[in-house]
Amino acid sequence: MSRTTRLAAALAAFVAMPAAAGAACSVQKVAELPVTMADGYRPMVNARINGVETRFIADSGAFYSLISPGVAAANGLKLHAAPPGFRLGGIGGGTSASLATVKEFTLAGVPIKDVQFLVGGTDTGTAGLIGQNVLGLADVEYDLPHGAIRLFRSHDCGDSSLAYWAAKDGIYWTIKIVPLRTAGFHTVGTVVVNGQKMRALFDTGVERTMLTRKAAERAGVKPGDPGVERAGFSRGLGREISNAWSAPFASVKIGKEEIHNVRLRIADTELGDNDMLLGSDFFISHRVYVDNASDRIFFSYTGGKIFGIAARRGERARALPLRRSPRPRPSPRMRKAIAAAARSSSRSATSRMRSRISPMRSRLRPRRPVSCCSVPRLICAAAAGRSALPISTARSTAIRPMFPRGSTVRNCDFRSGSARRRSPMPTPPPRRWSVRSTIG
Repeated sequence: MSRTTRLAAALAAFVAMPAAAGAACSVQKVAELPVTMADGYRPMVNARINGVETRFIADSGAFYSLISPGVAAANGLKLHAAPPGFRLGGIGGGTSASLATVKEFTLAGVPIKDVQFLVGGTDTGTAGLIGQNVLGLADVEYDLPHGAIRLFRSHDCGDSSLAYWAAKDGIYWTIKIVPLRTAGFHTVGTVVVNGQKMRALFDTGVERTMLTRKAAERAGVKPGDPGVERAGFSRGLGREISNAWSAPFASVKIGKEEIHNVRLRIADTELGDNDMLLGSDFFISHRVYVDNASDRIFFSYTGGKIFGIAARRGERARALPLRRSPRPRPSPRMRKAIAAAARSSSRSATSRMRSRISPMRSRLRPRRPVSCCSVPRLICAAAAGRSALPISTARSTAIRPMFPRGSTVRNCDFRSGSARRRSPMPTPPPRRWSVRSTIG
């Protein structure tokens, strides 16, 4: 008996039997997992690893259950190599993985022996993920508004409705999905965004509904458009991060439910064959039954926010305007105090700079012979004591050569570029050279 079969048999302790929708259709509840929403959009499930209490994310977008490397090490789990070439893929790119076997894994109060997990990915702050090898054992109902995930087994239901909770008012919608195995053990359906069909993965492990950049451009929305704002970065299972934006979309249609004027995230990443991830911000306001036997989804709106947008049944959701808290304006007295402090700080900074520069002036004076060939002709002439100074500048100049006493100056022949040595300069009188000229 395989581990998956043992897991299904262990969870097949039937708790209740909701009303069947058809004469020949029978639906049995296998297990119910209590769910706590952490940080608003993270469905958490309690479990035990070898008797140790832990918390997992119920992730319908994970094809297999996973434990983080830190939790595996803390619980002393022995790691085994994954098949050659096997890698985990997600929003954050690919990452390597190992395998580990938990001797006793307790879920929904049912102890299960020798359950295998993948080990890898980045730390999520939890023990890991509960994936489709548990959630996809049979039919699954995501009732996050009421804090539960329920596993069902249906028989001979055909085209019968399995939205048993909507028997009173009859308000629900349905869409077809790709068969579980064909979709790589994912729940995948079609969603229409701005009139464009998108291949959407129903993913409770993603907090916000997200489109790839290519899919958003196909829907007529791209970074740089009016209303599109930077939203930081997106990351997932791998170590890579990608740019993200928050953008307005005119409409999102799932089956016959249509939501208008919503804001969704755009990520500069690839999702394989998928165009978007329908995240927990959709599940938190809907009751969703995934009929894996007949490849259908039944869902209904339960109230609250859809994609972070407030809505009511029978009404269109409208995007809430982004409001920023007003910046407090200082009083006139406070502004005067700030200006005075700024002036005082500027004066003290200038004073400190002058006190530091003054001792450096004496050290910067040249103490070696100066060659006229290495300075402009105007300075050479001034240093030689000539009265007529050739001025060839188009603007005002002020030259104050500071040659030390006793410096040897070479007389330059500017036409040939050669230099001949002259006798040492006589000691000049104690005065400062200052040549000023204004042309124009």
